[in-house]
Amino acid sequence: MARAKKPKERRGVGDGSITEIVKDEYYLLRWFEPDAVTDKKHQRSRHLHGTERQANDELRRILVAVQEGKCQPCSSRMTLTELADEYLAYVAKANKKRTYYSYGDTLRKHVLPTLRHVPASKITPKQVRDLLAAKEKEPQPSKKKTPGKNDLVKFYSERTIEYIQVVLHAMFEYAIDLKYLEENPAGLKKSFAVNLVDPDDPDELDGDDEDDVPIWTREQFLSFHEHARDDYFYPAYCIAATQGKRRGEVLGIKWPRVDLDTGKIFIKMAVQRFPHEGIQPCSLKDRRKEKGKNSNKRKASFIVLGPEVLALLRQHWEKQQEIKEAMGDRYQDEGWVFCREDGKPYDPKTCSKHFKKICEKAGLPPKTTLHHLRHNFTTYMQDFYLSLRKVQELDGHADVQTTRGYDHDTFERQKNAALAMEGRIFPESPHSPSEP
Repeated sequence: MARAKKPKERRGVGDGSITEIVKDEYYLLRWFEPDAVTDKKHQRSRHLHGTERQANDELRRILVAVQEGKCQPCSSRMTLTELADEYLAYVAKANKKRTYYSYGDTLRKHVLPTLRHVPASKITPKQVRDLLAAKEKEPQPSKKKTPGKNDLVKFYSERTIEYIQVVLHAMFEYAIDLKYLEENPAGLKKSFAVNLVDPDDPDELDGDDEDDVPIWTREQFLSFHEHARDDYFYPAYCIAATQGKRRGEVLGIKWPRVDLDTGKIFIKMAVQRFPHEGIQPCSLKDRRKEKGKNSNKRKASFIVLGPEVLALLRQHWEKQQEIKEAMGDRYQDEGWVFCREDGKPYDPKTCSKHFKKICEKAGLPPKTTLHHLRHNFTTYMQDFYLSLRKVQELDGHADVQTTRGYDHDTFERQKNAALAMEGRIFPESPHSPSEP
């Protein structure tokens, strides 16, 4: 009679093991600990460069901390580079593609060259402050291969410095969640939390400080229209300006989701360019997945165009039909509203470059970017007395604090406020209300 196999003993919380990879040089530590959220056990691991004795001492220290329910600090040998690699791997696994590239470039360009070999558990708030202070005085590398002697030296903007701290803060919060650290050495200022850069909108990374955002007057809008009418992307600019949509969302519109009779358009895609991957359409549903709980404002939505913009879009459709006939079999019809002559989607940067040239010809502020149309939209929507929550929904912001950062004071707003108060204070003023 066959003897029943003894069930294999399963490891529980507080158990661990050591795997020798290279004797007295490289070891893999594994242990179990309760999940911070569900209280279920889960396995964690860590590589250690050192002797067998150091590996045993490190595992023993870890297991004691787990049994006592204390925060498990980073290994004294875990450098900031190793923490950054682990954090970026987590971001990539969560399908946060734009965030992954943006955070990775920021860490590799601005943080790791200075703090590469510093143990993550030894990073102090002073080191973070010193790093940011040094970045404020560091000149940006010239984009020219051979910069001239008379070229102006440009320094990193305040927004870039804020973004570096935002990335560091997010990485250390990840370490705290995994009980690597007890405190976050990159604590955010309140002002930093208001205007976080949206990794889904690369135009934001090219923007300037909040005070430099140009809010156009009526005359400036008229000048822009005059110089932009013959540009291929003119209808796209008008949609962005009147609906407050992102560059990628406008370029992601497809004809099957456009009603040329009513002006109703469903926006379910965004066109983005990723490093090493080229131009790719991205579903707004995927982007909502990235945002987690606060993503309900980023859901696929619809917009309704006014008669002027709708007429421009009809003309655009007619021109596209002529191009399709001329291209014949070479045209790959994928349904894009804004596309190249072969039917493929445009690189979003091409749209921004056209916009920049038009602004220069129209004599508009030199720091104007396509993304600033969203700031104009938010500011004027507030002037139309829409609630902040409604404007947040139209903008597609996950956090209302971000929407507040898009609202800017204008000359007209200040003047109207002054006239309203004069009407109250001076009874004989023509702006005085008829009823007390």
